Amino acid sequence: SRVIITTRGPHRLRALGRRIPVTFVGTGHYRLEDGPAPNKRWTVTVDSSHRLEVLCPDGSRPAERADSSTGWIEISLPRMLLHVVVLDCIPLVPLALAMLLASSWVIFVARTPEEQQILGSFFAGELILGLMSVPCWRWLWRSMEASGLAARLRQFDAQLSEENPNPKPCDKGPFRAIHAKQLLALGDFFQQFIKDRSMYYVDANIIRPLCASTMLSYAERAGPHPVQWFVSHYWGTEFRMLCEAIRRHAGAISGASGESWKKTAYWICAFSANQFNMAEELGGSHEESSFYLALRSGSCKGTCMILDETALPLTRSWCLFEIFQTLQLPQVGFTGLLFCTPNGVLNFGGASVEVSMGITKKLESLSLESAAATLKHDKDMISSCVMAEVGSLETFDHRVKEHIHDTLQRCQSQAEFAALFSGLKLGMATGATEETVFDEDGASSASAGEICITMS
Repeated sequence: SRVIITTRGPHRLRALGRRIPVTFVGTGHYRLEDGPAPNKRWTVTVDSSHRLEVLCPDGSRPAERADSSTGWIEISLPRMLLHVVVLDCIPLVPLALAMLLASSWVIFVARTPEEQQILGSFFAGELILGLMSVPCWRWLWRSMEASGLAARLRQFDAQLSEENPNPKPCDKGPFRAIHAKQLLALGDFFQQFIKDRSMYYVDANIIRPLCASTMLSYAERAGPHPVQWFVSHYWGTEFRMLCEAIRRHAGAISGASGESWKKTAYWICAFSANQFNMAEELGGSHEESSFYLALRSGSCKGTCMILDETALPLTRSWCLFEIFQTLQLPQVGFTGLLFCTPNGVLNFGGASVEVSMGITKKLESLSLESAAATLKHDKDMISSCVMAEVGSLETFDHRVKEHIHDTLQRCQSQAEFAALFSGLKLGMATGATEETVFDEDGASSASAGEICITMS
């Protein structure tokens, strides 16, 4: 896949047969701003007058997707002089040299010392102004306001102010859920920008800007509600899939016609945790974290795991840890774990065969030790907690696999799922070694496309 920067105006860069080292600032995306090299630098090549392709320092294409609609690129002063062009064709360095030669010739042919002094002062002033213009242009580029997303953010912010004119902080955890209606309203309003992008994009480009003036969580900004359902999901999943899965779940469990499903309240990390103060949200231990407090509250009815056919949450440390914490809760008055998909709730027979197959495939290699996490600190913390509670990571893996297997088995009565489940053989013998065997038929593959970053 290609990672493409689309700039607001002409970027006026020419590669001159080589890649241009750059850094990203203000994008809000950790993959872009941390960079693949110790100096946090990427390189770019010119694709067109408004597009740059992002490459790693060695010239390879980035391995992972990264989306943003805000921010800018920074280029060192020597590189700007080398690669920035004037009038779309004249590089700054040759232009500066030509001006220097011309000024030297004019001064040389001047007839009197007074003329030489005047002309020398004039061209020296031009040179100083030229050098000063570089940081001025950099400031101007950084200060230009994005015309599209920024305008929509202002409009939506005005709507939030009408609905909740005096946002106030509340205790972290169970009191910071949002209604399904609030989630879907945001998704619909910004769909032209979100497209097929993930929560990483929504958090950095929409949630944080909307909450920046109050420094509160989105739930507090929009109007919080007591939690009814806890949502476990991978931030890399398409945001529109999350919205559709929530809509399907809310409709399935509402048990009533009309608009009542819209008031189902969900605790979703990006919306319910204060993204400006994650240290406070995580607390000193997992038992002090906002997710733990929400999940363990008496008002929480169960955990909704958001899945598509890739079932990527089963490869993420936090999601597996949330499943484990769900299993620890008493089942009286608590629904437990529900697999929610854009087609419906798997537990209720609403999911597609592709999603079911994705789950069974991921079960084959489910392992907390090999699961991924954005921050190494989080992965280490989760592993330590699991070791303290169950003694080994293998025991953890076995318990999670067994529970998911039991959940799938309860779905076997659904006609469409029965044929799939008949080919699934899970070795769940009690002991240190578990073997999982799956039918290989029906494996799916995903194709990668072009990824765009709009730089304001």
